[in-house]
Amino acid sequence: MKKYKAVIFDMDGTLVNTYEGIFNSYTYAARQMGLTLPDDALVGAAIGAPLSEVFATKFGLDEGSIRIAVDHYRHYYSENGFKEVEMYDGISQLLTYLKNNGYKLAIATLKREDFAHDIVKILNIGKFFDVIYGIDDNDKLSKSDIINKCLDTLSITPDTALYIGDSLYDALGAAQSGLDFAGVTYGFGFKNERDIEAYRHCMCLDDPRDLIDRIEKKL
Repeated sequence: MKKYKAVIFDMDGTLVNTYEGIFNSYTYAARQMGLTLPDDALVGAAIGAPLSEVFATKFGLDEGSIRIAVDHYRHYYSENGFKEVEMYDGISQLLTYLKNNGYKLAIATLKREDFAHDIVKILNIGKFFDVIYGIDDNDKLSKSDIINKCLDTLSITPDTALYIGDSLYDALGAAQSGLDFAGVTYGFGFKNERDIEAYRHCMCLDDPRDLIDRIEKKL
């Protein structure tokens, strides 16, 4: 396997299972807005996408209503949703291995940055990461923008970093920033390697620990 200096992770569906908190936040926002309550299919398809895009395309809201709905979502998430998380099996072992072997580690997420820090603190994994970046209240940054911020802060070039994620937003962001991409199939988005084949990727990970095997075996 190519030798990387850094590994950058998506958060939702890659490092942590945040489904419960996200589902409950969308449900709360829908109730407050008088909308049809979301089901598993809607929320599953929404995870990883910008909130404003979800409320526009999945709930059919106009620009003025989108801002209100996002505020309702974030109100619930800031009070309860960020606590409703669990780390995927194998993540702790992977992070420990990468850190012990000298890799720089980062998180680039479309989740609001303060929420990302809250989750990392709850799960006690902050010691592994050199930098954590997300969006701000203006929701103006793309996944590629956030990845680029990580590269700048870590002082590394795109060809020396690997981005790991579970969705098309992750794959496209990595491609736009010029990074190799590893797609995971245990999260919310990709379900098998065929789902990832359309994107610029170098590997498919069915389990976080698969990356350790690839590094050890130089696959």
